[in-house]
Amino acid sequence: MSINTASHASSTPHDPSLRYDLWANKRLTSWLMTIDRHILYEKRGSSFGTIDLTLQHILMAQIYWHALIARGEINEFNAPVK
Repeated sequence: MSINTASHASSTPHDPSLRYDLWANKRLTSWLMTIDRHILYEKRGSSFGTIDLTLQHILMAQIYWHALIARGEINEFNAPVK
């Protein structure tokens, strides 16, 4: 399935990967709205050390993949990156 980012900008994505990404982002955002802000910066036993650093990593990955999709370098999620 080819991904046309323009057609999905204001509607629910049809690709299962995009639907999952939207669901996960909404769930994460909802959770973040319920926690005390200081928790974001406390040291945790995670790969990135804090929730804030983990969120920064997630954001950078989202920006990276969006750029690849938007530039048309990949047109399917299961296709190899050029």
